[in-house]
Amino acid sequence: MIVSLLFIAGTCIGSFITSLNEKLASESNFFGLSFFTARSSCNHCHRQLFFFDLIPIVSYLYLRGKTRCCHKTIPHHYFINEIIYGLLIVFAYLEANTFIFFLISSIFYSALIAIALFDRDFLIIPKTYLLIILFLGLFNIYLTDSYNFLISATFMTVAVYLIKFIFDNLFAKNTFGMGDVLLIFNLGLFVDFFSLSLILFLSSLIGIVHGLSKKDILKTPLPFAMHLVMGSLVFFSLY
Repeated sequence: MIVSLLFIAGTCIGSFITSLNEKLASESNFFGLSFFTARSSCNHCHRQLFFFDLIPIVSYLYLRGKTRCCHKTIPHHYFINEIIYGLLIVFAYLEANTFIFFLISSIFYSALIAIALFDRDFLIIPKTYLLIILFLGLFNIYLTDSYNFLISATFMTVAVYLIKFIFDNLFAKNTFGMGDVLLIFNLGLFVDFFSLSLILFLSSLIGIVHGLSKKDILKTPLPFAMHLVMGSLVFFSLY
């Protein structure tokens, strides 16, 4: 019963974050987002949506992937994101041994997926999500007394930044963003040095496979933060 309720809650979070990402892409100030006061509207005809049009998964299936107001196609990523977040919250519950760690895991995984989705669509990481993971990481270190994580995260971040500096000058372009570097630091607040190295290795493999699937590897920008998130989720699911 509780797993079902958590899955439903997760789908609601997924629906919220999908809409939030769209607003973050067009707003410069998170705290001034009209998202928190404005009613949801159709992306095509801009008519206000009713409550029964916004029920995660159910509304999409009932409307057969079409908007009620203008019968335009609803992007399938809304439906997929809701399912992903539903499964994510259930995974966080099954993984955690206390309520506080369930909350930390839920927020942590939610922010990670939000970063992956945003980076996939816009090739940038909102500072809001990085700050959320940073505070969670520092709180996790305090709870678990794992202050060595902070040292290893700092060391790894400096090493990655030096690699970025060398590659940027070697290829005369921005090879990957500072947001990716900061995300690596944030991930290091949750794991030891070896685990962080393994996450980077898995992420790099995923990035290479993704890059090879592109026709023009050198000219096509890749969402490395998305690869970092995917590598992290693979690691945490097997850890």
